[in-house]
Amino acid sequence: MKKLSLVLAVMLLASAVWSLAAGAAEYTLGVGDVLRITVWGHADLATEVAIRPDGYLTFPLVGDLWAVDKTPRQISSELQNMLAEFIVNPQVTVIVSQFRTLHVQVLGEVKESGYYQLKAGARLADVLALAGGPTATADLSSVTVTRYVLDEGGQEHSRVLQVDVNQFLQGGDLAANPLLESGDMIYVPPAGRAAIFGEVRQPASYSLGQGLDILELLAAAGGALDTADLERVVVTSQGEEGPLERIVNVQELLSGRGRPTALRPNDVVFVPKKQQVMVLGAVQNPGVYPLHSEATLLEIIARAGGVLPTGDPSAIAITRRGAGQELIVADLQPALSGRTGGDNPTVDPDDVIFVPEGYQNALILGAVRSPGSFAVREQWRILDLLAEAGGTTERAGDELTLLRSGVTRTIDLGALERLGLQNERVLPGDVLYVAEGSRQVLVLGEVARPGAYEFRRGDRLLDALALAGGLTPEAWEEQVSLT
Repeated sequence: MKKLSLVLAVMLLASAVWSLAAGAAEYTLGVGDVLRITVWGHADLATEVAIRPDGYLTFPLVGDLWAVDKTPRQISSELQNMLAEFIVNPQVTVIVSQFRTLHVQVLGEVKESGYYQLKAGARLADVLALAGGPTATADLSSVTVTRYVLDEGGQEHSRVLQVDVNQFLQGGDLAANPLLESGDMIYVPPAGRAAIFGEVRQPASYSLGQGLDILELLAAAGGALDTADLERVVVTSQGEEGPLERIVNVQELLSGRGRPTALRPNDVVFVPKKQQVMVLGAVQNPGVYPLHSEATLLEIIARAGGVLPTGDPSAIAITRRGAGQELIVADLQPALSGRTGGDNPTVDPDDVIFVPEGYQNALILGAVRSPGSFAVREQWRILDLLAEAGGTTERAGDELTLLRSGVTRTIDLGALERLGLQNERVLPGDVLYVAEGSRQVLVLGEVARPGAYEFRRGDRLLDALALAGGLTPEAWEEQVSLT
């Protein structure tokens, strides 16, 4: 952004010389200009007169003449017509002997706001250059120029010009670089912000700056995670009739195909997770497989090369994360043998499928350091199997689920590990699952410290906002959304 601001400042400075030259031929008079007026052959009528604050000048024999927004040539022609009543074929010459000084004020997103003096004929780009150029958060597409103008009756009115300076900087459109008048007030507004969350390294709200597009916003957020699905990025904009969503294939943009999508203030960009499943255990090709459409367990196992001869297809474990955590044990043996019956459930994105080894094994999954299938030794108990799996991780919850012969039981993991309670013998075919207990909430938008925070059971919305440092002064308290 700093480099971009420097480039804009240089462009603004360079445009100053050109814009003054372009405006010189069309110079119009204003309050404070001093004119030298002579009539050929009538030295007694020669005079030097300033245009008064009411917009008029005074000339002998003629009286008051409206001069603001007229060129010297127009004043000369009007005086010749008026003097024709007193002089035969008058020849009038009008020269600007002293150009007025413009006093303008610059506010908003510029390096140095304040009052500036410029010569007549100066344009908007000239004063922006004098003010040090725009800041990184400036919105040059909606600069306003507030001007006070006099009508021929001497009444003062305000007029607001909306200017897209980018059209001048990028395309040379002179209408987007208007002439300034003394008393003008120029305001450069901030560009607004856009939020990005999902599978990115630093989800937060970012300033749009000088026309930020979706690729630049992704870079500002630290880039996408390996789990991000960049082919289905969702951009939500606020329209007149409500939110409007569009899907953007960012992967194509990164490959140089297509044009990056420009963002608007208050846009929300969501980078979703890849739709995929993981297959582990006794299959020919363990690994991660994408989900492009609805698929069954049998289809996914087939894509993984099928079950090894040493595998046990009657106790395939599916670990699923949805509203909570769920362990599903499926019997795929009948389907693989061409018989009816058994199980063939539909798999969901992020499912972890584990095919255990042999019939004399026990399977332990979830929040343990080395989940997998282990051969059951004589007199083994649950704590022995946990130790074989490396013990529980720091994310382990308070419960252990034991599935035996189709019956599910819940064991207090804390009492088991600390006191040895319910430390039952492990039998071949047992499936144990240690659920994760830590939870996180993602807080975005107008808070002091946007990000992900761990919360405790029973926490409420205000607790999450407090973890993020509380609301900023710009926050809209009535529109907090919980997804």
